[in-house]
Amino acid sequence: WDLENNGHRSWRLGKRDWQYHFNRDANSTFRPYEKLISQTDDMEIIKSNEPNKLDISLGTYCDLKCLYCNSDYSTQWENENRKFGTIHADPANPEPYGAPSINSMTLPGYYEAFLEWFDSVYMHLERIALMGGEPTYSPLFESLLKEIASRLQVQSHPRCQLSIVTNMNWGPKVLDYVLQIRNIIPKHINIVLEVSMESYGERAEYIRSGVNWNRFHQNLTHLSLSLIHISEPTRLGMI
Repeated sequence: WDLENNGHRSWRLGKRDWQYHFNRDANSTFRPYEKLISQTDDMEIIKSNEPNKLDISLGTYCDLKCLYCNSDYSTQWENENRKFGTIHADPANPEPYGAPSINSMTLPGYYEAFLEWFDSVYMHLERIALMGGEPTYSPLFESLLKEIASRLQVQSHPRCQLSIVTNMNWGPKVLDYVLQIRNIIPKHINIVLEVSMESYGERAEYIRSGVNWNRFHQNLTHLSLSLIHISEPTRLGMI
């Protein structure tokens, strides 16, 4: 309402109006949104043959069980529900709370098909983000990051940014692997860690079951000294 009262478009006026307005902003580095739209059979479709932003979800694999989360976003919560029984939002509603894990729904050949498509678009991408769950906890993380890095060594957008949305509750293996990737991709590509953490010290461990604050803090300190950009911690853990 505030936007509309001040002469701007708001997201509630149409499913694409907010994005349309955002991408017309002079400060946006992304191509105008309307150029991604075409008319086909009286229906608007978004072209995907030359995207410039790509968020890749590696499923709901996660090593934490945060108080505000659920099985839709964390395999730890899914395991909890399986162990003690599914929680129902309404006793009169037979449908269980939460969706089944998407990790078991990947079709055979899907990963290979994605890489084939990725080969046709990666040179245009200004942002490539790996998301979860916790993407570093996914069994696909290392292989996919390696596939992405090998392509960016060949060709990349001049303003390319490789992001990892993470809780950074990493063991040494993950830390070493991310630093290894930093060393092999071109220096003009920023690696950005979008870190999820809303508290400090013991309180963080109360909220995020499974997090080790000392390990998190050591990772943060170590990476701050490397050529990796760490974004300001998000207020919420789910992005």
